[in-house]
Amino acid sequence: MKKLFTILIISLSTLFLLSGCSSKKTITYEEPYPYVYDVNTASKEEYRYESFDTNTKTAMSSTQEDYRKISKNHTIYLEAEKIDESIHIFKQLLEKHKGYITYSEENLSEKTKKSANFTVKVPSKGVDLFLEELPTIGTIISKYSNTTDLTESYNDNNARLKSLLKQEERLLELYEKAETIADIITIEEKLTYVRSDIEYIQSSIKNMDLLVEYSTVDINISSEIQIIKNPSFGNQLKTAFIESFNGFINFIQDGIIWIVLKLPYIILLAIAIFIVRMIAKKKKK
Repeated sequence: MKKLFTILIISLSTLFLLSGCSSKKTITYEEPYPYVYDVNTASKEEYRYESFDTNTKTAMSSTQEDYRKISKNHTIYLEAEKIDESIHIFKQLLEKHKGYITYSEENLSEKTKKSANFTVKVPSKGVDLFLEELPTIGTIISKYSNTTDLTESYNDNNARLKSLLKQEERLLELYEKAETIADIITIEEKLTYVRSDIEYIQSSIKNMDLLVEYSTVDINISSEIQIIKNPSFGNQLKTAFIESFNGFINFIQDGIIWIVLKLPYIILLAIAIFIVRMIAKKKKK
């Protein structure tokens, strides 16, 4: 009897243990999709200003720490005896170094002093050689140079662009799975914001690339001022006569202009005098 009871206890214990083991299940969790937003609850700002992983930014900075994005700017003032020839030489020099003009202003009508201003873009790799050849244009009076480090801004924009491209990819996936018109409209609105930011940042990156690839050079070329020292009596007399004649002409011109401006008042005054005289004559009669 005891043996039968013992066997029964052992059997029940074994069944209990087996049932406990069979109830255990191995559960695996799939890696959650990063930055998954509920289409109905996610705000525009969440897509528009999603922050990127700081580790990604650090990794990008570390890989580019030896590659700096530097923008160079130079300002040169020159003086030339024959400014027309100097401008011609300058344009040939610019073409030689594969540069181009973005702004130009030439004042060549002045008799005492002529000048020309140019803003040009020259490939940064050859800008030093270009600057070394500028003395062939004229005498350098002064020059200034400055650089701007765009590396940090450039890396930030690239990291931001990478984040926005991921957002666009996720939105497109959600768009494919959307089942209602409301969801489709909501996703399209968010895609519009994201793509607008992508275009803006891509444009900023392109502009920074151009600033780094091409240096900006501002050039001012002026002619030498020729001053007559100790003018002769004949030159003095000639100058006095010209100034006197010009003064007389200006006086006549100013008088004519004054008469034209006051002509309506003169006509009204003449009419008034005529009426008064007519009234006076009638009274005498």
